[in-house]
Amino acid sequence: MTFTAAYRILSNTMKGARGMAPTTQHQQQRQCLYLGHDPFSIGAATKSRPFSPFATASFSSSTAASPFTKTANVLIVGGGPIGCSTAYHLAKMRGDDGRGIVVVEKDATYAHASATLSAGGIRQQFSLKQNVQMSQYSIDFLRRAQELLYDDEDNDKDTADETMTLAAPQQHQKKDNNPVQLEEHGYLFLASTETGRQLMVQNHETQHRAGATDIYLMSPSELSEKFPWLYTDDILLGSFGRAGEGWFDPWSLIQGLRHKCLKMGVQFVTGSPVGTTRESRATARHEQIIRQVHIEETNNAKTKAKVMKTYHVDHVVNAAGAHCRAVLNTLAMNGSNDTSSTPLEYPIPVYPRKRCIFSFHCPKAEGWIAPLTVCPTTGVYFRSTQGATVFRSNNNKDDKAAAVSKAKGSGSGHFLAGVSPPADQDCNVDFDYSRNNNCSSNDTLFSTTPSAQDYETLFEDVIWPSLYERAPDYFGEIKVQNSWCGMYEYNILDQNGIIDFHPELTNVLMVNGFSGHGLQHSPASGRAAAELLQYNGKFQSLDLSLFNFARLCREKHQSRAGVPAHDSGGAAQSQWPPLVFEQAIV
Repeated sequence: MTFTAAYRILSNTMKGARGMAPTTQHQQQRQCLYLGHDPFSIGAATKSRPFSPFATASFSSSTAASPFTKTANVLIVGGGPIGCSTAYHLAKMRGDDGRGIVVVEKDATYAHASATLSAGGIRQQFSLKQNVQMSQYSIDFLRRAQELLYDDEDNDKDTADETMTLAAPQQHQKKDNNPVQLEEHGYLFLASTETGRQLMVQNHETQHRAGATDIYLMSPSELSEKFPWLYTDDILLGSFGRAGEGWFDPWSLIQGLRHKCLKMGVQFVTGSPVGTTRESRATARHEQIIRQVHIEETNNAKTKAKVMKTYHVDHVVNAAGAHCRAVLNTLAMNGSNDTSSTPLEYPIPVYPRKRCIFSFHCPKAEGWIAPLTVCPTTGVYFRSTQGATVFRSNNNKDDKAAAVSKAKGSGSGHFLAGVSPPADQDCNVDFDYSRNNNCSSNDTLFSTTPSAQDYETLFEDVIWPSLYERAPDYFGEIKVQNSWCGMYEYNILDQNGIIDFHPELTNVLMVNGFSGHGLQHSPASGRAAAELLQYNGKFQSLDLSLFNFARLCREKHQSRAGVPAHDSGGAAQSQWPPLVFEQAIV
C-alpha cells in the first residue's frame, strides 16, 4: 500500500523565516508535515543527530551591506538532485516559501553532473530497511512528479531557469502525466551460489517487512517462463520487482525540482565556494561555526566572467556529490590560497570514482524488454532503453502490480550496460576542485568519454561475456553505439550515505556518500536533510540516524582496497556506531 496523504499545512507560532530563534506571534511560519501510513507518517519517536548545532549555533544573519554581500539562511552547495530536493522540501516545510534558501551549482549545464550521466535506476531491493523505506518515498514522489512539481500548469509552458541547458547524452520532453519519464520495468537480481540464495531470501524478508511487497522470489523455472531470453541453468533463485522499480530520466527530475524551487522563491547561482569566515567554539572537539561563505560566481555563461560574493549564512548544506570532500575542505579554509587553517580532524571519507555506461543495439532482441538485470558473480547490469512503455490496466489489480514486462509494442533492441571496476582498479578520480574552477567547459580534468582501456577492460573483457552468458541466443551479436562515464560519490568505508552535521564545522549538514544510489534516493534524502534543518536536528518522517557521521569518526582503518579492517575491540573503538553495509548478491 502506498501513501496517499497530501501535504497538510499547519499554522504555528514558529521560528523566524531566516533564523532558528523564536519570533513574535506576528512572524508565524507555516510548516509542512507529510502525513501517511507508517513508516512515512511522522512518529512520536524522533532522534536527534549525534552532532547537532542547534543548541548554540543558531543565529540570524546581519543584513547585506553591498551588492557583493548577500544573506542566506541556508546555503546549499550542489544543485544536483539532492541539493534541489533539499531546497524543495525545506521550502515546502516553510509553507512554499523558499526565500533565504540559496543553491550554488558550479555547472549550470549539468553536462558533467553525476546524475545526468547515470543509468537513472530506482529499486527497493536493498538489504537495509532504511534504504528500502527511502526508495518507497522516492518512487511515490516520482509517480506524483506532475502533481508535486508542476501542479496544474500547462505542460507546454517552460518556466524553468533560462540559463539551464543540458549537454548530456539525452534530453526528454515532459509527456502525459509522467514528466520524469518513469518506466517501472523492474529490477532482476540473480543468485548462482548457495550463499547468494540465502542472502537473497534474507534480504527479501527485510524488504517485505519494510513494506516492499511487490518484490517476488522466483525459481529458475519461473524465471524462464517470465523471461524466455534468460539463461537460468546456473541460477538458484531470482528476485524481481514487479512494481516500484525501474528507471527514469535524471535531467527531467532536476528540471522539475528547479522549476518548483524557483516558483517558491529559492535562489540559484552559478559558482563555487572558495573559502569561509568561521567562529571558533571553546570545546574539546575544536568546533567551528561558519558565519560567511565566499562564493566565486559566474555572472555570464558566455564570457565566464566571475565575481566574488560573500554570503552571511546560518547553515550550509554540502550536497556536492562526488566533489563533497573537496567542498568540505574548502569550507574549512579562509580562501583558495589559505595555508593557515588547521586541516579537519575528520574529513569526509567520500571520493569520486569513475563509472562507465555503454549503450548497444541487439537486432535479435527487438521483441522483448529486459528489466534492469544484475548478473551474478560479475555484477554486470543491463536494461532495455528507448521505446519501452509501461502498460497499466485500470481494472486488474495484478496488472497494476506487475507494470513490468507488458508494454505497448515491443522492445527496441537497445540496451544500457555497465559494471564497477575490480577493487584493485577502482581508483579515486584525480579531480582537482580548486584548479577546475578556473577551467573552461572544454578544459576539464575529468573526461566523460571512456578511454580505449575502459572499453577493453570493462566492455570487451567483462560486460560482453556476461551479456552473452545471460542471453546467449541474443547477445552474441551486438553493436556498441554510444558510451559515457560519470562519477560515483564513493564512501570508502561502507558505501552508504551520510545525512548528518559535521562534528567540527557544526552548522554544515552533509548529504553525501550514497555510492551509486544518491539519485534514486534524492527525494528521500532531501526530505531528511530539510527535516534536520527545520526541526532542530530531528528526523520527522523516517529515522535515518543510521546514516550518522559518527560511524565514520573511528580510527583511520581502511585497507588498501578501501574495505574497513577489523576493529581491535578496545574501548576506544566501542564508542563509535557501527558501519552499515549493503549485502551484495553473488
